[in-house]
Amino acid sequence: LYPLLITPFVFVGFPVGIFILNWFFRAFLVIMTYRLALKVGDNKKYAFCVSLFFALEPYHLVITNAITPETVFTTFIVGYIFVILRYVKRPTTTTVVLASFLLGLSILTRPVSQFFLPLHLLLIAVIERKSVKRLLWHALLFTVVIFALLAPWLMRNHRLYNAWSLSSLPSIQ
Repeated sequence: LYPLLITPFVFVGFPVGIFILNWFFRAFLVIMTYRLALKVGDNKKYAFCVSLFFALEPYHLVITNAITPETVFTTFIVGYIFVILRYVKRPTTTTVVLASFLLGLSILTRPVSQFFLPLHLLLIAVIERKSVKRLLWHALLFTVVIFALLAPWLMRNHRLYNAWSLSSLPSIQ
């Protein structure tokens, strides 16, 4: 996904736009960190300190000024966690769709986040254990949205590498 985001800047000859995009994601990430800390801790001073420490954390300061997918990936994961916390409080179809969309984008950015899939389905099962109909609906909806996002990339890799995988790197055999 990250190459898709930066390609327009390369084609128009504006590589500085890549850094501006990273800074935008970084600023949004600091705001989301504040909101997430506020949601978890319910204390504005605590949330401010968490977001300040995150904003000044050296690794992410360096990564923001490099052409890497880390900032975009982290933004999608933090957004996903934020939506999941909303789902835990009030499970709705909208939160399922939004969470699966953000998780799908994070998987396309960094395939390592695919390991959240079984955890998310387990979370749906725990939250919706009283209503089998809602459990099946939310699990199906989550799976369909994720598959719809990942399918084009999986088909591409199958066509090019003869493997249904998220990574284009060959496996060691």
